[in-house]
Amino acid sequence: MKIILLVLLFITPVQAGKWSRSILILIGANAVDIHSSIGKRELNPLAQGPNGKFDLKRGILLKSASVGTILLIEHLYQRKNPKRKKFTRKVNYAISAGIGVVAVRNYTIRK
Repeated sequence: MKIILLVLLFITPVQAGKWSRSILILIGANAVDIHSSIGKRELNPLAQGPNGKFDLKRGILLKSASVGTILLIEHLYQRKNPKRKKFTRKVNYAISAGIGVVAVRNYTIRK
C-alpha cells in the first residue's frame, strides 16, 4: 500500500494533467479505504461478507464500480465543454478527501 501511495505522489505531478492527477488521487483514496477496512466490521451491506466483516472481493468490486461511474459521469459532463474539467477536478478532490477521512477513521478501529 505504501508503494502505491509513493508512486502516486511522484508520478502524478510529472506525467499527468491536473484532471488526470485528481483521478489518480481518487483511485488512491479508494485503495487506502479498502486497505483500512480489511478484517473489520462493515456497515455497508453491499461490501459485507457472510460474517458481517468487510469482504475484499465485494469491496474492490464496489469501489471500482463507484469510481468508474464517477468518471463516466464526469466524462459525459465535460465532453462538450472542456472548461468543465476544473469543476470535475474539484469534485474528485472533495470526494477523495471524504474517503480519506473515512479511511483514517477505519484505521483507528480495532479488528
